Amino acid sequence: MLISFKLQGSLRDLLPNTQNGQTTVSLPEASTLAQALAELGVQRAVLAIRNGSEKLDSDSLLQTGDRISLYAASAGG
Repeated sequence: MLISFKLQGSLRDLLPNTQNGQTTVSLPEASTLAQALAELGVQRAVLAIRNGSEKLDSDSLLQTGDRISLYAASAGG
């Protein structure tokens, strides 16, 4: 299945500059967000939003055609 990702902020550094933080990943059916992040090389905490409105957890199952926006998690205090 194909999943589109848009990486925001410092996460964009994981992709070549020519991709403007956007990429599409081919994953097996029933893949989780955690598996997709590993495929992308993301090794830090992120906020993931599916199709502009649904927050995802690492164990969330992805579906063909999902558009996932990834944001680097930050701490405040």
